[in-house]
Amino acid sequence: MNLMNLPLYNFANGTFMIIIFGLVCVGLVIAIFMFMGGSPKKEDDDENKLD
Repeated sequence: MNLMNLPLYNFANGTFMIIIFGLVCVGLVIAIFMFMGGSPKKEDDDENKLD
């Protein structure tokens, strides 16, 4: 009778992997936004030298 109370599958490992996957995705999105808006645009020196 005790064998009927055993779980067929342990969801703890799958939950842990989903949390890690979510954190990696959030980190990648943050990195993309940092690369997109991180550096200010340089002014072209060639246009200033023509004057």
